Amino acid sequence: MTAPAEWLHHLEDEADAAYLYRILADLEPEARRSQIYRQLAGVEDRHVTLWKQLLTDQGHSLPAHRPTARAKLLAFLARRFGPTFLAPMLLREEGREVKGYLDLHRESPDSPAGETALTLARESAQHAESLAGMIGGAGEPWHQAG
Repeated sequence: MTAPAEWLHHLEDEADAAYLYRILADLEPEARRSQIYRQLAGVEDRHVTLWKQLLTDQGHSLPAHRPTARAKLLAFLARRFGPTFLAPMLLREEGREVKGYLDLHRESPDSPAGETALTLARESAQHAESLAGMIGGAGEPWHQAG
């Protein structure tokens, strides 16, 4: 995957995650958990902003974002089966995200994307820990990510 294509992929993933965390926040009956989902969505929005800034700084145009078909399907399933259905999937996704960002940082540590990736890896790891604590998961999911 070329750098701009990879960056656009990360942008799309972050935007989808924000969308899905908002769905979970709306579905979650417990106020504290709902607030955590909203906070996670807000951080994902910041990640979207970081990728957009990196892309525009490097002279790339930004496509309009709509939730992907996968995100829409997951939202449908969450509405059908409740937030406990989707939360473990998002935890695994956060794990894959951390691993992907660490890989990107290793491949290009001194580039703007490498620095952005390191920041996002740290924040995504915090997301994973928050989410794991909330749903009863344990460990660091990026070690299980394939």
